[in-house]
Amino acid sequence: MAMEEVVKNVRRHDTLAGVRARLRGRRAFDFSEIAMPAPAHLRGENWRDFQACAHLLVDRLLALSGGGVRLQNMIRLLPDNMNWQTGFLKVYGDLFADMLVVEKWWAVTIVQLTGQNQYQNWTLREAVEKLENLLKLPAEVRLNAADSPLEAEITLQQAIRGWDFAVQKQTLGQKFNQLLIARVKMPRELLPFVNEYGRILQSYIATRQQVESFRPRRGQMRPKVAPVIDEAVRQLDSVDRRLALFKPESATPARTVPPRN
Repeated sequence: MAMEEVVKNVRRHDTLAGVRARLRGRRAFDFSEIAMPAPAHLRGENWRDFQACAHLLVDRLLALSGGGVRLQNMIRLLPDNMNWQTGFLKVYGDLFADMLVVEKWWAVTIVQLTGQNQYQNWTLREAVEKLENLLKLPAEVRLNAADSPLEAEITLQQAIRGWDFAVQKQTLGQKFNQLLIARVKMPRELLPFVNEYGRILQSYIATRQQVESFRPRRGQMRPKVAPVIDEAVRQLDSVDRRLALFKPESATPARTVPPRN
């Protein structure tokens, strides 16, 4: 009876018991997925997985030196920064040099809790799917002006063509960071694609920023934005087509030949 009471007390004070139970036998989210989830991550069973991982993340951040104060300071900084990573590193920079170190710390956290090896490379099929999802952006779409917005996903190309540049710069910068983190578990065959997507985004942001901040002198013409957008979209389309060739074909059932009479 005494032993049973001890076990009950331990369970009662184990703040991660529910997280451990939820993630047992299920894949934990990468840090980049928690930080910028796709719409599919916030529905159904994925939503419950997301909640468990978010619970674990907050618990582990609070366990760091000065955890409660740091977390409060980061939340206060969020409105003053274009992206949350900047605020995060301002507060936790003495512990994490960059977001890649954060991703590795999170991988170790998952191993300690569940035994899942977050460092293990993805299979080619998993990696292509991960990369395709990473290259999508959540958006809200209205079929009619009076309708409630619907959750949807758009491509980087659609964002570059349609979004305000201030929003693009923040979002595409986050995508670039996610690509850097994804390199850790990408199979070798897909690393050139990850590098190419990152290069295109970096080049587009830098060139577009130059156009936006250009102050023409007398007689000078302001550079046009359209060619910069068209070139970025063209390059992304090209990489998308090549990536599609790497996508393993789904196994199709063999054709059944009816028996002869």
